[in-house]
Amino acid sequence: MDGWGALTLLAPAIAIGTAWKTKRVMLSLSMGIVVGMVVAVALGAGGSVEVVSIVARDTIWSIDHITITVFSMFVAGMVGVLDHTGMMADMVKGLDRWVKTPRAAMVASWCAGWGIFFDDYANCMVVGSAMGPVCDEHKVSRAKLAYIVDSTAAPIASLTLISTWVGYEIDVLNKALETVDRAGEGFEIFLSAIPYRFYGWLALILALMVATSGRDFGPMLREESLARHGPDPKVTEHAATGKAWRALIPVLALILVTFGSMYAQGIRENAGADVPLWQIIGAANPFSSMLNGSIVGLTLALVMGAASGSRAEAMSGMLDGFKKLLPAMAVLYLAWALGSAITLSGAQEYLTGLLGGWFPGWALPLVTFCAAAITAFSTGTSFATMGILIPLVVPLGVTLVPEHVEFLLPATVGAVLAGAIWGDHASPISDTTVLSATGARVDLVTHVETQLPYAMLAGVTAALIGYLPAGFGFRPFLSIGIGVVVMGAVLLWRGKHPEDVVMAEGASSAPSAREF
Repeated sequence: MDGWGALTLLAPAIAIGTAWKTKRVMLSLSMGIVVGMVVAVALGAGGSVEVVSIVARDTIWSIDHITITVFSMFVAGMVGVLDHTGMMADMVKGLDRWVKTPRAAMVASWCAGWGIFFDDYANCMVVGSAMGPVCDEHKVSRAKLAYIVDSTAAPIASLTLISTWVGYEIDVLNKALETVDRAGEGFEIFLSAIPYRFYGWLALILALMVATSGRDFGPMLREESLARHGPDPKVTEHAATGKAWRALIPVLALILVTFGSMYAQGIRENAGADVPLWQIIGAANPFSSMLNGSIVGLTLALVMGAASGSRAEAMSGMLDGFKKLLPAMAVLYLAWALGSAITLSGAQEYLTGLLGGWFPGWALPLVTFCAAAITAFSTGTSFATMGILIPLVVPLGVTLVPEHVEFLLPATVGAVLAGAIWGDHASPISDTTVLSATGARVDLVTHVETQLPYAMLAGVTAALIGYLPAGFGFRPFLSIGIGVVVMGAVLLWRGKHPEDVVMAEGASSAPSAREF
């Protein structure tokens, strides 16, 4: 690959660039897949038939992908049932006593993100679907909802001690630490790195600041202004009965069964040993657990819909939910195929090779953060980014400046995890980006365009105010505090209230709905 490694970035560059230029996501991803497979063949990953077979196997026959698909379909079907039988309208009316303004709707959506702290995929689908009608009722754009969902899903799952991320992260850390004679310290390093996950903290706080201030900038200001000045939305065609609890039962059942299933699986995997909760959850299969939860949620929604005398409406709603999700799932499968082709071509190895050893110790957290962000943005996967970079940078964090290992190592580990999330947020080929747009029912390009300025603000702040001084031993929580002040100042300087923006003459009264 020497001298030709840059070709591995051609596929994501074409896919991302074409999507932004043409707004035709499926075509853009398809072009990227073809280019990625051609590059993989050219760089010796295998013959053309072999490369196509590997990409197809990794995409179509992956058990995880199949499970995510069924889970997403069942959640969409559940939401369709709740909508068609009037239960969703009940929930919206039930929230009216607390949610009376657009800001309250946004804050409620942000708080709902904390309710599904254990997995980012489940967060994207459930929170986006459940809070969509609430945001519609109070004229908050679906683009804003998708941003709030995306900014709470992965950051919360990565920062909490009980999530589907923890077990994987600690396992990768332990294996990397074995190479520098620090075996068994994975959990300790994981904990010490939490304050250094600057992007996760800042992205969460920025989303809350945007919600509470009611200010926006960039393309999001346009979408919010269109939503505020548009006609009063019609949340549902079905009359509400005033029984708000009906809609909550299937949603809560989905959450509780998913978490309970993860706990039960974790107990079995640990053979009944006395282990901490994070280890129990980390040992579970999150995808099968989410599938169990979605089956129960959909079943309860159908039963309750039929019991209320709306059996035909319940079935119709489920089928309508399935139908609406199909375009998004097609995009998700194309994104998975592109990720497989990129991985096969060796893009991750090329990007991580750029790290080299040319930088001083104080620059390690900053360089690692940027490398993780570029890798995740180009490949659309944060987990693969962590798996590739942690084994490379952990030895550097220990050996580059041994006298500063007490802060340099956790800062570097935190930089990998935070950078992976930043790149994932900004990438239009990321699965969580696609699922956030799907759950909120906004087209993918609109979600990426409106979220990017906020992701860049939090990311640049994390780099310059977080990871740059972290290399010199600056206290992480002080950096977070300064970063919050800086982001608040930018929001006050650049942000405007959508209600105060004068609509251009002839402008549409509703956001455009591009097709997937």
